[in-house]
Amino acid sequence: MKLLNRAILRLSLILLTAIGFSENSNAKIYSYTHACMGTEFKLLIHSKKPAQEVNEVALSAFTLADKIDNKFSDYSAESEVSKFNEFEANIPFKLSLDLLDLLITSKQFHTKTNYAFEPASGALTRLWRLSKRTGTSPNGEDLASAIEASSTNNLLIDKKNKTLTKTNKLTRLDFGGIAKGLAADKMMRHLKKK
Repeated sequence: MKLLNRAILRLSLILLTAIGFSENSNAKIYSYTHACMGTEFKLLIHSKKPAQEVNEVALSAFTLADKIDNKFSDYSAESEVSKFNEFEANIPFKLSLDLLDLLITSKQFHTKTNYAFEPASGALTRLWRLSKRTGTSPNGEDLASAIEASSTNNLLIDKKNKTLTKTNKLTRLDFGGIAKGLAADKMMRHLKKK
């Protein structure tokens, strides 16, 4: 996570016109950066379009990333993920379609990676953030509780009713390992469309 937060997420796009892009064309390269999701997003856009139009498209792509961050961030108390993380155990939490889709995708990656990718690792993430701030290692009991809570086995997804229930009160979602990729994919589709 530390390396990921320091890394620059790069999206490089070539916006092709109907006649194509060539070395001799009058296309310009536009470069934009935007702080989001604890990292820096960078867009490189090659385009013949007017600068104002390219600027507007880049801004709208970054707006998409911000919306994803606002919904799935575990740092913002107002995000849907944070609201779930603070929600009681054994009571269904109503999900937006976006969060339901991300949970389903995350569970697929959880299985594909032989359980290495864990979207329910928020209890461990929270414990290590606290440890970093205080400069002390967590005690064995806290660590054992966080490990037990950090499992998708503690999540019951009801696709039909669009609800999520946690069976362990300490279970927390953390999409830091997938939300940036989701944002990049959505930004790429948006930029290609524009």
